[in-house]
Amino acid sequence: MLFRSVKPGDKVEADTVLLELEDEEGKALVDLYTLRAASDIEVKAAAENLALAKVEEKATRQAYERNAANPIELERAQVKVRVQQCELDLAQRQREETARQLRQATAKHEQYQLKAPTAGIIDMINVDIGESVEPLKPVLKLVMKDPLWVDASVPLAQTLKLKVGDKAWVQSKLPGYDQPVEGKILH
Repeated sequence: MLFRSVKPGDKVEADTVLLELEDEEGKALVDLYTLRAASDIEVKAAAENLALAKVEEKATRQAYERNAANPIELERAQVKVRVQQCELDLAQRQREETARQLRQATAKHEQYQLKAPTAGIIDMINVDIGESVEPLKPVLKLVMKDPLWVDASVPLAQTLKLKVGDKAWVQSKLPGYDQPVEGKILH
């Protein structure tokens, strides 16, 4: 299924989305990973659990030094600190992985979009909304506006008078381009 973002005669800048194929699953993944990448709650929770484990380990060490805790309690508290450090490291790594998954999902979703490679004007669109497209079949024509090269058929008798570098004028049939544009003959 095709969705159209532009129409003939539209001026577009480079990277403007021109046409887009249906990709609901891709959009959903991008939204999901965007939500996850924006959240640091797991990292904060793991950091708080580590801070708590360090407080408990300190209290257990002090109790051990006063003979109020046995060696196993102290060792348990020390191991809990190391485990919580691992949990924090894991939460940070998972956040980095989510950011990478977001980049991957975004790149995959962008494959369903046809973007303008350069600034220009949409000349024609060869497919309709909702229509399936065929691989390698042109779906639209984007005309570069700067510089604009025009191939024009000129009667032979008139070409004899023309020289490279001479001025030439082009009249467009596109809406909003009523005035002729001045150019020069290249060959």
